[in-house]
Amino acid sequence: MNKQEKEDLIQALYDIGGCDAEDEWSKGYDDGVNASIEVIKELKVHGKVIFSHEEKFVADWLNDLRGQISDVKLNSGAVFMTFIGRQLERYYDEEYSFLTEKIESWLTVPKNKVKLMSAIDNGYEVEKEPTIHELKILPEYFEAVVSGDKRFEIRKNDRNYEKGDILRLNEYQDGQYTGDVHVAEITYITDYAQQDGYVVLGIK
Repeated sequence: MNKQEKEDLIQALYDIGGCDAEDEWSKGYDDGVNASIEVIKELKVHGKVIFSHEEKFVADWLNDLRGQISDVKLNSGAVFMTFIGRQLERYYDEEYSFLTEKIESWLTVPKNKVKLMSAIDNGYEVEKEPTIHELKILPEYFEAVVSGDKRFEIRKNDRNYEKGDILRLNEYQDGQYTGDVHVAEITYITDYAQQDGYVVLGIK
C-alpha cells in the first residue's frame, strides 16, 4: 500500500462512518469504523523505489518492458519476479530472453531482487541528478572553505539554488583563474536577514 492508497482508504472509511442514529447497532458500527481507521493509520507506507543514477538502466529497462509484456505481470511484484525467474532460466540456456547482460548481473545481488519487486508494487523513479553551479571565489574565501572554517556562501539567487545542488568553487585572483577548485554540496538555504534576491547557502 502506498501513501495515496492509504489516504484514500482512510477517507473512504470516514465517509461511511458517522451515523446519526444512537441505537446500539449504530454505535457498534461507528466503533468498528473508527477502530479500522486507527489500524490503517498504523500500517507502514511503502514509498516509491528510488533508483540511483548508476541504476537508471534498470528503470529504462522496466519502462521498455511496458507494451512488450502483459500488464498482469507488471501489476504485481510477486508475479513479475516469477516471470523474471523464468526469464533467467531462458537467459542461462541462451534462449531469447527479455533480460540483458547488465540486468542479469544486477540481479545477482539479492537485495536488488527485493528492490525490483518493490518497484513493481510501489512505483519507482530515478534519483534526480544534482545541478552543478560553477562559481568564482576569492583566494581568502577559498582557503577558508577548503579548511572548513567557512561553511556558507552568500550568493545572489539568480540560479534557483536547491538543497543537494553542487557548487564548484573556482579560485580567482586578480581576475585570473588559479587552477584550484573546491567542490561542495548545498545542505541548507535561507534568505533570512538578506537583501532582496540573495540567499545564504550552507555547504559541506
